[in-house]
Amino acid sequence: DDGVYLAAGTQQGHVFIWHLNSGDMLRMFSAHYRAIQQVLFLKDTSFLVTASADSAIKSWNMADVLDVMRTNATPPCHQVITDHHLAVSDLKCCGRPGWVAS
Repeated sequence: DDGVYLAAGTQQGHVFIWHLNSGDMLRMFSAHYRAIQQVLFLKDTSFLVTASADSAIKSWNMADVLDVMRTNATPPCHQVITDHHLAVSDLKCCGRPGWVAS
């Protein structure tokens, strides 16, 4: 998200979000039921994408992730892709804004 946030995934399937300027951890939520292999902010969008050993790719709208009214709950997932048969180990941004390849 234009270098304002840092996101990391854990072996337990959690996502952590920090604000880079302040260093404050803003959010932690459960995103997958297995290890998160990759996190990626999509260029020119406000979406975070996670890929996991559970064979799923999920996209999260950062407005929902950072919504203070939802700090104790998992934010709604914008989209889930479950067509993989094995763990998803990598994500790359494609040429068009909002496109991703796994």
